[in-house]
Amino acid sequence: MIKDVYKQEVNDILSLFPKKNTLIIKAKLQNLIKKHPNDMFLENLYGIFLLNFENLKEAIQIFDNLIKKYPNNSVAHYNLALCYEKNKHYDKVRKHLLVAIDLNNNYFEAFNLLGIVHAHTYNKIYAVKCFEKALEINKNYAPAIKNLASIYNDLNYFIKAIKIIEDNIGIINDTPFIYQILGLSYFSIRQFKKGVDYFDKSLNLNFNILVCSSYLFLSSYFRDFERKKYFFLASKLRETYLKKNIKYKFDKINKSSEEVIKIGFVGRCFREHAVTYQILGVLNFLSKENNVELYAYNDNYFCDIYTSKLKKNFHFWKDIYFYSDQDTVSLIRRDNLDILVDLEGHSSQPRLGIFIQRCAPIQISWCGFLDSVGLPEIDYMIADRNVISNEQEANYSEKIVCMPHIWTTLDTSLIEISTVDIPFDLKKETVFFGSPATPIKISEEVMLLWSKILNKTNNTKLVLSNQIYKDSDLKNLILSFFINKKIDHERIIFKIPSNRNNFLENIAQFDIMLDTFPYSGGTTSLEAAWLGCPILTMEGNSFLSRCGTSVNINLGMSEWIAKNEDEYFRKAVLFSSNSKILSDYKKKLIKNRDTNQIFDNKLFSQDLLKLFKNLKYSNNLLKKYE
Repeated sequence: MIKDVYKQEVNDILSLFPKKNTLIIKAKLQNLIKKHPNDMFLENLYGIFLLNFENLKEAIQIFDNLIKKYPNNSVAHYNLALCYEKNKHYDKVRKHLLVAIDLNNNYFEAFNLLGIVHAHTYNKIYAVKCFEKALEINKNYAPAIKNLASIYNDLNYFIKAIKIIEDNIGIINDTPFIYQILGLSYFSIRQFKKGVDYFDKSLNLNFNILVCSSYLFLSSYFRDFERKKYFFLASKLRETYLKKNIKYKFDKINKSSEEVIKIGFVGRCFREHAVTYQILGVLNFLSKENNVELYAYNDNYFCDIYTSKLKKNFHFWKDIYFYSDQDTVSLIRRDNLDILVDLEGHSSQPRLGIFIQRCAPIQISWCGFLDSVGLPEIDYMIADRNVISNEQEANYSEKIVCMPHIWTTLDTSLIEISTVDIPFDLKKETVFFGSPATPIKISEEVMLLWSKILNKTNNTKLVLSNQIYKDSDLKNLILSFFINKKIDHERIIFKIPSNRNNFLENIAQFDIMLDTFPYSGGTTSLEAAWLGCPILTMEGNSFLSRCGTSVNINLGMSEWIAKNEDEYFRKAVLFSSNSKILSDYKKKLIKNRDTNQIFDNKLFSQDLLKLFKNLKYSNNLLKKYE
């Protein structure tokens, strides 16, 4: 509490904060503390000043001393937690917040910060409870409203995110944020035009790099998003990043020794993740090759059993989650790589800044983002000729380098469920169409076509299996669509897998997997094929829309590729109505999977290493950086 004896002086000091007159503020505060020694309020204020102006070491000392003198001062514990949060020392943040809350159980700011910590440390359900508690104490606390909306979006409760924003627009004094969340959420419930409108509004008010990356990522689901606009946004992202880091010095990029090829991988996906399911087996074989060194740059706070499996396959493992972009650039450049592989693209809060600063003579996009990143510093993109033809290369800023068979593979050793070797029941009364796709891929166009198929085939049901259906609002939105198209609600079955094995068990029970368009399945198509489930896909004109096409061509299942919606409809009706045909195809998938090249991790790793070596020894990009 501000005492009357120094109230005016404190107000004068606070008025200087926005002007960032640090020397004057510091001198005035120190002078005031000398006049009023051992004043808890003034010492806290001095610590806050140091915290605000990034003198964290001294701020921590101030709050530590305060707590020693006044152990029951909840404010000092909260402020010390703020300091540690800046350094991402989350265990210490949690410790002091719990003390602050124990001392004052109405401390809504402490509940809010505790929610932020749990959101960062992958305990998002608990984070929701913390934000809700903060709002229970103070329903008008804008930071908790914003954080709750963000966490709802992260947890795929998109309709809840929209509601809390729209119900509290008068409280949240941050219009770019409002538009950002509404853009994310409307995209995610497949109202793409609204999503585009809100993202445009957000970026026009305040161009934010991470918001732009989210926009570019989500635009892939929208068929009508202009390519020219896509590349304009990517170039603006790059320009904004370079302006923020203009003082950073570009070092010379050196080529490593001719005898060893040094390959780095950057990503947040070194955990239970679709990318891990694809790359783990490949890394296992690559790590055993002579004269190959593998480097992991793990941008993930959370670790699990998959992280441990991945670590065993890298010669060098470096955690960069706590590193700034500039420190990460220095770290990677010291490793003197030949090739740096980006596994994220515009997904999952990417670290594209380190690629923009150029960390290796060759920088490649692979596996985690199946579209152009749109940055000149990403030199190559790994694909195959089934997903990107020679004519389509002009739609990508990267030079396309093609694997001989397929752009990626699947580590089938990670599939622990027993696969379906039982012959298809020729007398089966119901044929189950299925989709494991995230609902954002199931656009109105897709649902219209699936409704048409269901109305034509009385012997079929549709199984939708995805964890996102835990959001009953979104599930009911999709169900209502089918009911309005005269589909009995009992023919639409929602499944919420509890873990990956359960997810795969659901796919194994599909008789036919219906692929989505324009964004087709990638990892899920490979998993379905391994489990003996044929995939009905429709070819498109981009990498994202041709993944199913590439999988089926490599499986020898070209008959399951439709050229347009009419052919997709006819084939769905034909295959679901002919038990003998369906049985034969399922047997073919099971019989051939052990010998099919798309599941051969060793062959893929050999082909990938050849590609990397060809790039290293024939690459002329290096000349630009010497």
